Amino acid sequence: MAQIRYFTAVIGAGANQAVAHGLARAPDIVGLLFGSAANLSVGTTTPTATNLYITNGGAPGLTAHIFAVASHSIADGTNQMRKIVASIPQNTPNHPVPHGLVRTPTVIFLLFQCGTNISLGATAADATNIYIANANMGAAEDCHVFVMAPHSIIL
Repeated sequence: MAQIRYFTAVIGAGANQAVAHGLARAPDIVGLLFGSAANLSVGTTTPTATNLYITNGGAPGLTAHIFAVASHSIADGTNQMRKIVASIPQNTPNHPVPHGLVRTPTVIFLLFQCGTNISLGATAADATNIYIANANMGAAEDCHVFVMAPHSIIL
């Protein structure tokens, strides 16, 4: 079974600061959600069975809002969750982004690393794509998004 965890952590200054994630195994997907301090980013060190890594380019003590997923595949080996990075063209209200899942995602998170003009598009996700909007009139912006199509969600 996949494990998903959202938590906050105070991050010391410097690259690849270890943060205990509390999952049963190393996470496949780590993201920073909106609300995280601007100088934070996901570290470059691969997560381990106990820690994930966050880089703090600012003063010590910044708060990170962390989303971590230790996923699994469906029996046939196909994806049911993944992180996608896509460049969204300028001034686009509904840019299709292939999600690569076996069915329509029911959970879509825009991660902290998205450009400031990025939002979910008005078109609902379908069996092939999610739709992302870019309100920037002058440039494309990158979007980091987490999509999931679970068998069920237990809250």
